[in-house]
Amino acid sequence: MNKFLLMLLLFLPVGASARGAEAKPVAPVLRPPERAHWVMTITPAPRREETPLPAAAGPRARRVETMRSGGIECIRITPLEGAPFEQWRVGGLWLGRSAITGKARAYRFPPGEEPYPYTAPGFYGIGKVRPEDDQGETTLSGKRYRYFRFSGGDGSDPERRAYEAWFDPENGLPVLYREGALLFRFEFRPPASLSLPPELEAARRRHLHNLRRVGTQPLSCRGLVPLHSTAT
Repeated sequence: MNKFLLMLLLFLPVGASARGAEAKPVAPVLRPPERAHWVMTITPAPRREETPLPAAAGPRARRVETMRSGGIECIRITPLEGAPFEQWRVGGLWLGRSAITGKARAYRFPPGEEPYPYTAPGFYGIGKVRPEDDQGETTLSGKRYRYFRFSGGDGSDPERRAYEAWFDPENGLPVLYREGALLFRFEFRPPASLSLPPELEAARRRHLHNLRRVGTQPLSCRGLVPLHSTAT
């Protein structure tokens, strides 16, 4: 095992599953289910001996916790600097508290460009994984992982950046994702029901009321279930 893999072991979550060598890995889960709860921790990736992947811009967040249930998504962000804060998403509508006044309000777009890349729907980066990038299985500290890698290709597709991804072969969930100099670790927790906090529900209703006053309503807000009740 090379030095890079040894260093990587320090970042693996405790309790990752391992199975018998005869078992076949399941397909990787590239998108989270509608009911899910996971924590993504962002750290510098260990240095590696071979040619490094292209550098990525540094993160503005160190930890992003996402909870999804009943069409509601709560995202708790721990930035590199400053206090943790929450963003809520219902369809295409973002809800949060103003950094200036502290009052609840609705946003057409997430409140602040960063750390939006890490709070976009789905598992960050995992949507880039393609079947042709499958490198088979690798073993780290006695545990088996499904390994995917893309080294950048010939540059003909500017949307594809070099990456590495490790998946749990038992349930297909992502465990680690590497992009440039950053390592993203995924940890999953039992999902729970969600309901929108009263002040954010009031802000959502005010937003929809104001839209109706001017005779419009965004497609993302049509057909939404009432959010004052607890999701099941």
